[in-house]
Amino acid sequence: MTMQKSGSMFMLVLTLSGCAGMTGTPVSNIREISFGQAEVQPLNDWINGSRVKVVITPTEGKEWPMVQQAMLLPLFSQAIERAVEESGSEVVDRSLNSSLRDEMRLAESKGSGNFDGPAVAHFAIKPAFTKVTIDSPMEVPGMLSGLFTKKGPPVYDHDLVVEGRIRLYEIPSMKLVQTLQFKEEQKENNNSPRLADADARLRSAFETAFERVRNDFKNLIAPRGAITKKGVSDSGTVFQVMMGSDQKVSPHAKVKVFSVIDGAETQIAEGTVTGEVTPRHCWISADDPKSAARIRQGDMARLAIDDSLLGKLKVW
Repeated sequence: MTMQKSGSMFMLVLTLSGCAGMTGTPVSNIREISFGQAEVQPLNDWINGSRVKVVITPTEGKEWPMVQQAMLLPLFSQAIERAVEESGSEVVDRSLNSSLRDEMRLAESKGSGNFDGPAVAHFAIKPAFTKVTIDSPMEVPGMLSGLFTKKGPPVYDHDLVVEGRIRLYEIPSMKLVQTLQFKEEQKENNNSPRLADADARLRSAFETAFERVRNDFKNLIAPRGAITKKGVSDSGTVFQVMMGSDQKVSPHAKVKVFSVIDGAETQIAEGTVTGEVTPRHCWISADDPKSAARIRQGDMARLAIDDSLLGKLKVW
């Protein structure tokens, strides 16, 4: 690394460190004002500033021999748990009972279900490998190429594939919220009938594939909270949201505001966390002042997670 590049990296790290310690501009002189109520009110958990809780089912896909050989099942579970914790939500550590598993199967086959067990979580996460293979067929030369080329050792075409998905279900309705699919394929030609370091390459391929959906997954289970108050401060109109530092909400973070319209969750505004963040709540301002008029008491704000470097820059 050149001296110029080293200096640039040092300045970037220094800037990141400085921004990480920022507390934001305090919201002062707030005068609360009345505003309309949303037609559909949120769960009490979102009014109380609770963390999003999820349960994770055992990873499926053990029927693929290489999944077991490369120890991909625990790797997938660990990646899911790490992403949940990073997002500011919480993994509920308990074994799923047969009733919940049956309802998940019913939801997959019929598109509906209903879990009547204890309300210990808001979402169920079902990870699965759908294909994990390494094919290594020997390359067969054509008739003409055999006439003009010198015969050498056989060449093998190695094709490594890791495919999987993450399904998210809402509890207790067992409604399928979304399915995220991922895939990584790697090809290599050489004279060996077996791909070298196959287990390590499978694990690396999974990590590469999972990285492509990590941010989308974290946004699905991101912290959320109800809009409970509206006020006017020195900087304009602000709204109190019941989520805070307990859910890893920080000043300048971006949020999306949703309202249930005609039975469907619809985004009505985007905003930014302004001022000091308490463990259970924060204040936000709408990025577009016109959208502030659409926000009602009981609408939902959800943290917008962007793990890219550009996303981190925007948070500052």
